[in-house]
Amino acid sequence: MIDNPLTSPVDDSPHLRLDCGITATVDHHHGMVWLANGEGFEVGLSLFDEIEGTHFDDALGLTSSGTAGFIEFPCSEEQAKQLFRLAGWSPSRLEMY
Repeated sequence: MIDNPLTSPVDDSPHLRLDCGITATVDHHHGMVWLANGEGFEVGLSLFDEIEGTHFDDALGLTSSGTAGFIEFPCSEEQAKQLFRLAGWSPSRLEMY
């Protein structure tokens, strides 16, 4: 994993531990949401991108207008809602099936 002090989340960033072993960290200081498993997997999404989410069959799919095309990972419905709230993303952009 790249240890870049310019992109590393600050200590007081809210964290959401997902059932699949991924931790979502909302870093308002740097304007990012970091998804990481602590074993070398890390994805950063800009808080300023337009993010759309689809929750279906215990998985959350995120589509980003800028930083990443599409990411999907195991996530409960409640965790998907919590992630959108913590990140400040519009809940109307999260479809639940």
